[in-house]
Amino acid sequence: MKDKYHLSREENVFLAKKRWPDSIYSGMQMENRNVTFPQTLTILEGINVPGVTVSDIQAILNMRDAWRFLIDTLDDQLDISYLCKIQERVAFREALTWGELRSGTIGISGTNYIPPIPDSQKVEEELAAILKADASQTQKSLQVFCWAARKQLFWDGNKRTAMLAANKILIEAGAGILFVTDQYMLEFSALLTGFYEFENAYELQDFLYNKAIFGMDNRIGFVVGGIHSDSVTNTFNPTPHNRAHISPRTAAWLKSERQAKGYTQKSLASAIDVATSTLANIEQGQRKGSDEVWQKIEMELTKR
Repeated sequence: MKDKYHLSREENVFLAKKRWPDSIYSGMQMENRNVTFPQTLTILEGINVPGVTVSDIQAILNMRDAWRFLIDTLDDQLDISYLCKIQERVAFREALTWGELRSGTIGISGTNYIPPIPDSQKVEEELAAILKADASQTQKSLQVFCWAARKQLFWDGNKRTAMLAANKILIEAGAGILFVTDQYMLEFSALLTGFYEFENAYELQDFLYNKAIFGMDNRIGFVVGGIHSDSVTNTFNPTPHNRAHISPRTAAWLKSERQAKGYTQKSLASAIDVATSTLANIEQGQRKGSDEVWQKIEMELTKR
């Protein structure tokens, strides 16, 4: 299993920061949180969202803080102590305890598998062995995710912590980032449950490798599994020359023109008298937008 992407550290950090909302939303979906992507994005922008529980808001902000910590500590050694620091942020005020290994027995819904209580020395040795193996950084990343998820080292936040640890390895190596989109969440959940039960990581790792690793190329936008997509969330800010070649009335065009003209999603939505969530949905490609809304967008963006 080779590395799919070969980015500089700067490029991969930029990629990770641009895709934070997607990764955070993915973490919420892995935990079956009742929150939409526009709601997640709005909460991350510091705007109150009616109808979202305090617990879900806390979980979103916790993931934000965990991502910030990861980016700030990329050069730190990935060991059990580091995993505890990630989980401390992921599960802050959400778990029985946070920042320390689980000390009691738990079960996993949908399986008969009972993960053993983690022994700190043993799991430290297991993690070190994965990281020292003669394998690509992508392979190590996926192995760390599977290992940490199945070990259930903590009372809560295990999948999110495992995903962040995997991303640390990828970003350090310039090998992209890892998260699961809505499109593949059911497939991911089924494979993960099977992995918990039977400890056969091949299908799960193959799925993650082909459908959940994101990179970028030298064009506008990001790449998923080798397929270029201009319409996914948080594409790069195009240069004026490249912007001219983006088709109008597309998610990529809307985002590039909005940013080029100095609008935030909130300010543009206010200017055309629509909800910020409506504009966010259009910009993320989650809805097409009516002719009336697009006309308002085009009229507003041509003013500057």
